[in-house]
Amino acid sequence: VDVEARLNSGQFQFPRSNGSSAFFGLGIIVLNGTMLFYCLHLTILQRKMQEKQCISGSTCRQKR
Repeated sequence: VDVEARLNSGQFQFPRSNGSSAFFGLGIIVLNGTMLFYCLHLTILQRKMQEKQCISGSTCRQKR
């Protein structure tokens, strides 16, 4: 079986008997979830920082 040809055609599937393939797929899911959580966490942190600036002074109103 030509692996590169199957990869290029987009029909590549890992053999079910291979345990590392399931681990690899799980790793991708975990990585995507971590990145999504990190992005959400960053946006929440930015909002909190803006709120602190607004509380400390009317800097937010002047910037906008």
